[in-house]
Amino acid sequence: MKKKLFAFICLLFFISSNIFSASSTDSHTPEPYGEKEFPSWLKDLRRAEIITLGAMPFITFNVSLGFWAINGFDESHSPFDGTSESDVTKYTNSQTVGILLTSLGISAGIGLSDFLVHLLKTQDISNKNKKKMGNINIESVKDDPDAVKIPLPIEEELESEEMDEILQGEE
Repeated sequence: MKKKLFAFICLLFFISSNIFSASSTDSHTPEPYGEKEFPSWLKDLRRAEIITLGAMPFITFNVSLGFWAINGFDESHSPFDGTSESDVTKYTNSQTVGILLTSLGISAGIGLSDFLVHLLKTQDISNKNKKKMGNINIESVKDDPDAVKIPLPIEEELESEEMDEILQGEE
């Protein structure tokens, strides 16, 4: 009796899985996100979130090392495992919360600073900056009537005749 019930349940499962799998192939496949589907600030915010969460383990380790250094490199506050269980005592709850909140704050600061820097780099601040972004133009000083020639220290030592000969030789 149990074998017949088990066979019936397996047969029912097999038939239902074929029915549902056939209907699922007819469904619409989603399209990938478009380039302009999300605003740029939202992409920058996502980048900051990834940087914040990615930095968290490294910052937590460094904060643990700092906590260990503040406590005079005491073995009971070491972030590393000791040779035996009796050598290392666990952090108290307040110490653990303090380490985690400090590392979360530092990681959030890193993510926020990256967000602001990336936002300022990609954003056009003013039209004045747009004009300066063109090619660099080098103009001759000879064409500028307000230009003042500043003599080099070596020019002051040489006599004017020798300087004229040097300048004529360069042209």
